[in-house]
Amino acid sequence: MDITIVKEMQNLHKSTPDIDDFLDGVVNILREANISDEIFASWYENIADDSFSNDLARVYDDWDFYFD
Repeated sequence: MDITIVKEMQNLHKSTPDIDDFLDGVVNILREANISDEIFASWYENIADDSFSNDLARVYDDWDFYFD
């Protein structure tokens, strides 16, 4: 996944304390960038385990909920 997309999600995570607002923002970023579930999953499975990845786990675990 492109580093600019990752940075955008990280910046959103730092600036958005509400988890639902963060997740909505991430979904919008991924939609605008046309990121598929395969690309996201491949990237997500290789990132460090921290608060950022823990919050993104909801998108990873419930992709169909957010994108279908």
